[in-house]
Amino acid sequence: SRTNLVARPLAFALCSTECNICSLDLSQTGMSDSVGAYLCRALGRNYSIRRLDLGNNEIGPRALCVLADSLSDSNRTVEFVCLQGNPLVGRGGNYSGIKALAAMLGKNSVLKHLGLFRCMIGMGAGDALADAVEKNISLCCMKIGYNLFSNFTIKRIRQKTQTNRHRRQVERKERARQKYLEESRRTELAQLMAAQRKEVSDLNWLEEQKRTRADERRLSLERRLEQERLERHSEEGRRLKEEEKEATAVKKARKKKGKGKKKRK
Repeated sequence: SRTNLVARPLAFALCSTECNICSLDLSQTGMSDSVGAYLCRALGRNYSIRRLDLGNNEIGPRALCVLADSLSDSNRTVEFVCLQGNPLVGRGGNYSGIKALAAMLGKNSVLKHLGLFRCMIGMGAGDALADAVEKNISLCCMKIGYNLFSNFTIKRIRQKTQTNRHRRQVERKERARQKYLEESRRTELAQLMAAQRKEVSDLNWLEEQKRTRADERRLSLERRLEQERLERHSEEGRRLKEEEKEATAVKKARKKKGKGKKKRK
């Protein structure tokens, strides 16, 4: 099939450190079990895919074992896996893939959605999956319709996924509350720092104004003293001129008086 032809380059692309694919939909492509195993092995080296849809293909125990192994140890990003409409136990009732899937569910803490709708899974395998789901802390939705599960198994799986959903909602609310508190603390800190900066700025402004006023008073005093000195100097100059005029006038008067006495003689 066309999927088999592109499987090799696609696997290389998934293994690349530059791969930024977040969602990979390969549903209804006629993918065989061997090709599925090849691609799922590459998934173990991928760190970008969060959603994987392999529904309505020919995925069997081999690919399921490899997928479970990739999600157990290497991959920590895949949150959504759809395997609906695949013969996961093969034509001869091979449950090795289901056992690997159950072992993965007991350890995986990232997967949130698992689609196993109409996969021809028997009752015993359903019990093993229920045991594994009860140990899981992240799985919130598991599509298990049209399999051979007992009502008790279905109830166990639904109760656990509901518990995980409720815990996830509580954790989401708690994260939102913590984020709000953190943002509030940041805002308060920013306001406090702004108030402190304003206070420092105001103090600096007051100090600057104080220095400016002191400089203005000093300059005013210097100007006044200089003006008084100039006035004293001017007054002294006028006084000296007047004294000089008076001395000159006295000399002239004496001289004139001396001339008058000589004439009378």
